[in-house]
Amino acid sequence: GLEKIKEIQPDLIILDLMMRQMTGYDFLNHLNKFHKDYKGKVLVGSGKQFVKDRLRSLKMGADDFMDKPYNSKELILRVEKLLK
Repeated sequence: GLEKIKEIQPDLIILDLMMRQMTGYDFLNHLNKFHKDYKGKVLVGSGKQFVKDRLRSLKMGADDFMDKPYNSKELILRVEKLLK
């Protein structure tokens, strides 16, 4: 996904803190370091429901954070709000 950001310029990236190839924190670090011109929004989700994970994600540039499992109605509302 990271290699496509400059090409696609997505309006929204939804990522999990626990991914196969890297953590969500690694993704945010890469985004901050190599894609400073990215103007889209970032929504982080995690099954780890700790305040420290939420705060760290937001400090690293995430625009919003959701606990998993996602409630589909809440996810849709958050996405709509981020894309306004």
